[in-house]
Amino acid sequence: MFTYIVRRCFAAIPVMIVVGVFVFLLIHLTPGDPADILADEDATPAEIEQLRESLGLDKPLHTQFLIWSGNIATGDLGTSLLVSKPVTTLMAQRIEPTIFLAITTLTFAVFLGVPLGVMAAWKQGTWWDHAIMIFAVLGFSVPGFWLGFMFVSKFAVDWTIVPAQGFVSIREGFGTFLHHMILPTITLGSSYMALITRITRATVVEVLKEDYIRTAYAKGLPPMKVLFRHALQNSSIPIVTVIGIGFALLINGVVVIETVFNIPGMGNLTIEAVLDRDYPVVQGVILVFSGIYVLVNLVVDLSYSIFDPRVRH
Repeated sequence: MFTYIVRRCFAAIPVMIVVGVFVFLLIHLTPGDPADILADEDATPAEIEQLRESLGLDKPLHTQFLIWSGNIATGDLGTSLLVSKPVTTLMAQRIEPTIFLAITTLTFAVFLGVPLGVMAAWKQGTWWDHAIMIFAVLGFSVPGFWLGFMFVSKFAVDWTIVPAQGFVSIREGFGTFLHHMILPTITLGSSYMALITRITRATVVEVLKEDYIRTAYAKGLPPMKVLFRHALQNSSIPIVTVIGIGFALLINGVVVIETVFNIPGMGNLTIEAVLDRDYPVVQGVILVFSGIYVLVNLVVDLSYSIFDPRVRH
């Protein structure tokens, strides 16, 4: 067990190194010069070149990468080119809305997607199964930004049930916080929930065909106990895997949904930094998002030993 955990942890290190290289190259090889954006409109070429030197952009690419990697190793993600503040400070100011949006979305997707998938598998071939699968296909197919605008138009503008945009900290009241998070959570979690529903159904359907399920029924066990204690538990590894893989949908969707609902989180910070060509901020945010994704998949790998004892050996 301990060897398995250590091996999985060490396997994440080269992944993060490769991610760091791609993040650096993706930003620096993109057309455009931040010095041109930061300089005044009437700046001379000499002044622009001097600005490039002060930002360290005149150095060879490999030298810039070594300097950047050394700073990353010490926890320094750099300084914003526009506001001259540490990237870690900017991210700390924006991290709370994104964290809570991720938590509410994950809760919504898992606690709705898994039961719907189990119900569809149990009622395979019936109208329940068809209705749930149609619901799942629609949730996975409809673009998040379009769904967000439709929700805002109907529930916030026409019916004024919930606010159209903004974020309220949970410290100011759970009810107010939840009131602002309902639309972003459902919008972001719809595709994630649909993915979990479809995979759960497919996995449970296969498990329900196994001999030990028929044996459990023959022993007189209640259907709900067979369904959740035997079928769902033995389907848990594929379901947990897709929850970890689907976390990428959540990370990608944060950027769009935070823009639609004007939530001052990490996604909004990413959009602002990309438009302003603020290299350090873009690199820092992408690196943090990538690190979170790698960490989530590492946790998923380690959880296999809990759901399947054979992994421990």
